[in-house]
Amino acid sequence: MRLLNVRLRPPLVLALVVAIVVACAGSPAAPAATSVSPSPANAASVSGTSGVTVTPVETRNPEAERPGAGVQTAQPADGRGATTAIGGRSDTGESAGGGTPTPSAGPPSPAPGLAQDGPNADALAQRAWAFLTELTAEHSPRASATEQEARAAEYLAAIYRSLGYQTTIQPFEVSVLVTDPPVLRVTHKGESANLTPAPAVDAQPLRLSAQATAGGLLSHVGLVLGDLPAGSVAGKVALIERGLIPFELKVSRVTNAGAVAAVIYNNEPGQFGGTLTTQARIPVVSISQEAGQELFKLASAGDAEVVVTVAYARRQSRNVVAERPGANPSRAVILGGHFDTVSDVPGANDNGSGVATLLAIAEAIKERDYPFTVRFVDFGSEELGLEGSQHYLATLSSEERRTIVAMLNFDALGSGAAGVYGTDDLANQALSVANASGLRLSREANIQGGSSDFASFEAAGTPFLFFLASDFSRIHTLGDTLDRIDQEVLGTAAAVAIGVLDRIPSLGS
Repeated sequence: MRLLNVRLRPPLVLALVVAIVVACAGSPAAPAATSVSPSPANAASVSGTSGVTVTPVETRNPEAERPGAGVQTAQPADGRGATTAIGGRSDTGESAGGGTPTPSAGPPSPAPGLAQDGPNADALAQRAWAFLTELTAEHSPRASATEQEARAAEYLAAIYRSLGYQTTIQPFEVSVLVTDPPVLRVTHKGESANLTPAPAVDAQPLRLSAQATAGGLLSHVGLVLGDLPAGSVAGKVALIERGLIPFELKVSRVTNAGAVAAVIYNNEPGQFGGTLTTQARIPVVSISQEAGQELFKLASAGDAEVVVTVAYARRQSRNVVAERPGANPSRAVILGGHFDTVSDVPGANDNGSGVATLLAIAEAIKERDYPFTVRFVDFGSEELGLEGSQHYLATLSSEERRTIVAMLNFDALGSGAAGVYGTDDLANQALSVANASGLRLSREANIQGGSSDFASFEAAGTPFLFFLASDFSRIHTLGDTLDRIDQEVLGTAAAVAIGVLDRIPSLGS
């Protein structure tokens, strides 16, 4: 899942698909002493809200336990209400263990007695769980544009081939933030040697920051609501509080006053990402409120020095494309989800859950004949900014894009209540399938603070359906583990997706 208003740990940085708001809401108060769970992403936010939010339009079952989930709750045939347990957002961004993955020659063996001839949610849940446990054990983490991601791609391609799909690995290049040396480091604490910031401070460049290394005395300048005296921060690194006015104006004012770099700290708990509107002349990075509190102490004490380094390198990423041609070559349906993770996390939910669901669907329909080509695309480097889906679409001609009649996206759907977001026709079909099958499913009115690969297709004018779940509280953290996955939600998504595939011919040519 691509988070839009919170931190992505290095080396994750992107150019956003959707328009980014650059104004920053905040308060002129000094950094508050607040405990926090930092969160990943790198787009600007007006409110600074640190979570992915879904907004209900209507709820058919007002007695259902649906805190924070979506709308138009599909009523199970037995009359049960939809229930869920969801949590808030947090992100520690700590490291997780990996290991050398071993590619598998094919899918895990089906459990005895599983139905293979229809969208049986329980059977699909078991198959998705089998794929997910193997993927997580052998190929986690799968950081974007790394050898980890490359080995995971080979693993996925081997499974699709074993299922009879025409499969290729599609390479492409991305820009990755260099983190050695660290983006922000304290080189001298002066008289404040007893204060706590580590030499390296977790920092994220703003989009359109200059690529450069600059260092000097740290100078706290607050909100920068007005012009600074000429030369007042000459040769210094400006420590800026987020809030009230756009980043662009803050950075312009400290640059004009002689600053060699700018560090913007959050005005609420956690990290954030942002963008400038024009190319900066100095390196500009964001840090969490907690880090800002500590640097504020250093700056107030006197002669603390910091160095800011913003540099990028080109790295190879890849997509996995697997298809089964249909009777009509002028029509295709894409089923996709990203398989990369942020650095050093297990990624069971984000997005092992989506990948495992795709594999369960691919296995279940491998011998079905559709009047359109069915194409699975496992996208790389989504966490860098939907890079894989953007590249995939860029390789298609305008005529080839027009053949795509629908895109079904699967991302972070393993924890919480099952939901869908998307084009009316497809979303309504999904709810209809869920109702007919006695499955719990809600339609989300909108999604704030996050995105996924569907957004690339939406921008290209393709009808889309995004399968997700309501609990994003552990994505991009060490807590994104198998024990937090609800197997039933995977089966619901897979069964509904197959039902939608069966109904797509009725949606028009």
